[in-house]
Amino acid sequence: MKWCLPNRPWTHLNTINGLRRYQSVKQSDKSAQKLNQSYVHKPGSWPLFGITIGQLMDSAATRFGDREALVSIHQGIRTTFTEAKQDTDKLAAGFLALGLKRGDRIGIWGQNTYQWYVTQYAAAKAGLILVNINPMYRTDELKFCLNKVSIKAIVCDEIFKTSNYYEMLCDLAPEVPNSPKGQMQSKNLPFLKTIIMITDNNN
Repeated sequence: MKWCLPNRPWTHLNTINGLRRYQSVKQSDKSAQKLNQSYVHKPGSWPLFGITIGQLMDSAATRFGDREALVSIHQGIRTTFTEAKQDTDKLAAGFLALGLKRGDRIGIWGQNTYQWYVTQYAAAKAGLILVNINPMYRTDELKFCLNKVSIKAIVCDEIFKTSNYYEMLCDLAPEVPNSPKGQMQSKNLPFLKTIIMITDNNN
């Protein structure tokens, strides 16, 4: 087999670099087959932290306490590491009180807010798998996402731009308004049991 390359140096150089990258990948594939551990650390001299996300937040609160951890300008919220940890712990406890268990999937549907940040860390602390749902999803897309990954609870804003999230959920599951907490039964959303609405972005 012959390589036919146009008479342009950059094409030739890119082709050679591509071949080198391919050979490098093939070599790394061979070395990967010899691994007998799940932890691999190669670049740099600093090892990765062997702690969970929740432990990292606790450590940050201990070390930095009253220093600012997060600023949400559009909400007018400024939060210290200690306050963020307290809010996260409360929400994580709330998730568990709702009956969610380690390994359950919880969706977050909305814009970037302080509540989004807290939900992310609270899910990790409670051992839940956080599923990021596209804020622009329409009803059919939302239904597919919720059912595809078996989401048991969803945290969402009331409204985002022209979308009324609560109305969209009610369109999918008319049972929502009359369902007891954590016990929703829907033919269209068989896995979803709990809907948590963010009703006030300033609290």
